[in-house]
Amino acid sequence: MELWFCLSEENKRKLAQYYEQHFGMKLVPPGREKRAIQCEVKIEGLEEIDKLMRKPSRLPKGAYFRG
Repeated sequence: MELWFCLSEENKRKLAQYYEQHFGMKLVPPGREKRAIQCEVKIEGLEEIDKLMRKPSRLPKGAYFRG
């Protein structure tokens, strides 16, 4: 909930009130503990992105997503 640390004090108070009204519990603000999961980000170069975007999809012709 990294958003919490970006909010002003007034908005934190409003969010806590909203949470208590709708869920019937006090909002416990998140701490700054060390995360259990860490990710290593790899940013692709423009050439690699271009190659991936031009690669044909594996969907059969006429297929579409249903959702």
